[in-house]
Amino acid sequence: MKRILIAFSSIDGQTFKICNGIRHILVNDGHQVDVVSINEGSKIKEDYSFILIAASIRYGNYHKSVYKFIEDNLCTIEQTANGFLSVSATARKVGRDDPLVDIYIQKN
Repeated sequence: MKRILIAFSSIDGQTFKICNGIRHILVNDGHQVDVVSINEGSKIKEDYSFILIAASIRYGNYHKSVYKFIEDNLCTIEQTANGFLSVSATARKVGRDDPLVDIYIQKN
């Protein structure tokens, strides 16, 4: 059994849903998993076997709290097996299914 931290930043809740899905799979495999919000700004206080950082990206940027969390916990993250999950969701509907008319592309 491994002790795993999933630290996430979510704006619309999609990243949180994905992290809970991952947690469910890992718990079913016998691991202990903590899911915490990066947006609450916290130091990693416990020992973990693995740290997964998950964040949504908007207009090419992650929320500033993601950078702060990594900066505040860099030593712990570097000394622990880790991964990064980037979540980018774009709604595709009729009339918005062409990347050339996508507002995200136009802003960049």
